[in-house]
Amino acid sequence: MLASSGQPKSEAPVILDSRAELQNLLKKGRSYHPEYTMFPSLGPFSNHLAMALVSLYEMGATAERLREFNNVYGKNLEELSPSKGFIDEKNWTFYLGFRLYYSDYREFLSSWRQKMSSIDELIAVVFSQVYDGVGASAFHPLILLGYGIDFGDDELVLDGLAYLCYAYQPLGKSKNVTKNIDSLSELFELIRSKSITHDDIWALKSFRDKISFFGEKESSLLEVCDRVKIPFPAGFMDELGDISNQLYSTTDDFFVLHTVTGGRALKLVLPHLRKEAHEEVVRGFLKAVVASYYIQKSPPLTALKPSHYPQLNWITWDTILSTACLSDDEHVIKYVYTCWRENKNRNSPLYHYCAAKKAKLVTPKDEVSVVAPSTPPSTRFVEQFSQVLVGVVAVGAIAYLVKRFK
Repeated sequence: MLASSGQPKSEAPVILDSRAELQNLLKKGRSYHPEYTMFPSLGPFSNHLAMALVSLYEMGATAERLREFNNVYGKNLEELSPSKGFIDEKNWTFYLGFRLYYSDYREFLSSWRQKMSSIDELIAVVFSQVYDGVGASAFHPLILLGYGIDFGDDELVLDGLAYLCYAYQPLGKSKNVTKNIDSLSELFELIRSKSITHDDIWALKSFRDKISFFGEKESSLLEVCDRVKIPFPAGFMDELGDISNQLYSTTDDFFVLHTVTGGRALKLVLPHLRKEAHEEVVRGFLKAVVASYYIQKSPPLTALKPSHYPQLNWITWDTILSTACLSDDEHVIKYVYTCWRENKNRNSPLYHYCAAKKAKLVTPKDEVSVVAPSTPPSTRFVEQFSQVLVGVVAVGAIAYLVKRFK
């Protein structure tokens, strides 16, 4: 508006409350589909808007920054089609994973929730049907559910549950649990030793197609997960989180990253399930992690213990969080947030290092590389046999020369 002098009229700035702005943006964002397409050959991408906004808010972003990120990220998202009321209590388990009825599942679950005593009851009922498919859509439905639980937002919880139903991609429930593998390091060593180059699987571009291929062709590797001892699910998840973070710190692999954020999400879900279901649910998640690990060509684990990662004391958490808040990369935002929240419980240099590295605050001289990588047993045998053979040949050659020139 112009004043009589012809100069712009100054107006008092509008001060926005970041919590109120977040709730407003989350509500508007519910009009978007949980997936969108940018490159058809790669399959659909997951919509990170709600997860990134909550992360930004928790890390201290202003209302202005929340709106700015929302406007940039929202440009690629696709509008959600309305529900046709197709899903109900009789058919909801039948249409799991058809990838056709997200809106219908969302509406149905919201209505069904009203008949239950609590949101926990709904989480337990849905999870009892989908826990063997939590790796669907690169763990994003599970991650979204975790955000809803962590933030105490029932609407986000419903979004995550509906997305799990929509994207469900089962890897199979446990059959013969023998429990003769004592540790996760032993499991990953075994998976590496069995890794075979499959040109067919590497040629596939979408994560969903690779997971399907793996589930069909390498089901025996998934059955290996049934042999892992899981005495204390919560502690087991902490150890698995450490391994995932260590892998990500040296590979910077997109799908390994989601085993980190997915692992935290599952830890948030577990308290809402029956205790006797925890081990089976964790085993279902482990299978999804193993599948992701395998299809990314089973990278070597670092021998560096989480407690031995560099103590980068000059890089404060405040610096890491404020740097992440300035990023428009949703994965930087989510990963730094996850490491920060996990570090509150674990106080581990591993999580501090990983967050600082993701925020591009770690210099090359402080970077951790793969140290003493685990070598598949079959490879070690070949190497050791070769060394022995070389030794035998060398001894024979020396004996011949001594005899020849005696």
